[in-house]
Amino acid sequence: MATLQNISFAYELKLPDPLSMASGIYTNVDTLRFKIGNSALLDIDFGDNFIWKGENEVILKFKLEVAHDLKVTPEFGAEKVILVPQDGSQRGWDRYLSGASKPTKLTGRSKFRLSSSGEFTVYVKCDKDFSQQDGECALISEKDPSNEVPVRALLTLASNIVIKGDSQKSVTRQLLRTTKDLNHNIFHTNSPAQNYPGHIDFEVSGKKHIDTLLTNQPDTYKGNVTIVFDANIHN
Repeated sequence: MATLQNISFAYELKLPDPLSMASGIYTNVDTLRFKIGNSALLDIDFGDNFIWKGENEVILKFKLEVAHDLKVTPEFGAEKVILVPQDGSQRGWDRYLSGASKPTKLTGRSKFRLSSSGEFTVYVKCDKDFSQQDGECALISEKDPSNEVPVRALLTLASNIVIKGDSQKSVTRQLLRTTKDLNHNIFHTNSPAQNYPGHIDFEVSGKKHIDTLLTNQPDTYKGNVTIVFDANIHN
């Protein structure tokens, strides 16, 4: 009499390309039911002299983790952005002080290098929200804290990264929201790359808000805006 103590089998798990999957933990439970015995009608037939006394059901539990490369390296001085008239220089203020018309827009740029291999989202966190308008943080007057103006952040990335969806549009001055906006701001890396350039433009615009800025001139408006690059899109 022979005793069979161990049986092994192969199980093939077919997955999509991990580069096309979002970062996160994927779980699944598969139940395999099979019959073992001494009949050709069974799944596994060991012959007429075999008696199977074990379970005929196997439960397989899978837990897979996808962790994409996502690294942001700010360039020197990127953590401090000074907003100036739209021509990008102090000359705009000089012209205004010399009697020229008011600027219509103030802008400043923060540059960085980005390494990525998968999908990610980007959004902002404000020390103080300007209003209920998503995507606007408050800059506050040092002379009169009751005076505030909104600043927006607009993201531009290298051409190897696109907006996820049918459009596959390049990421050019994409408005960043103050929450995870999975309908608009999921970005897909078409080809993984290291240290590609990108930048964020900060912008104050609109006659009403420019007038507020100049109410108690000379004055300084300040605010903290945190830019979050997040590969854990659905967590």
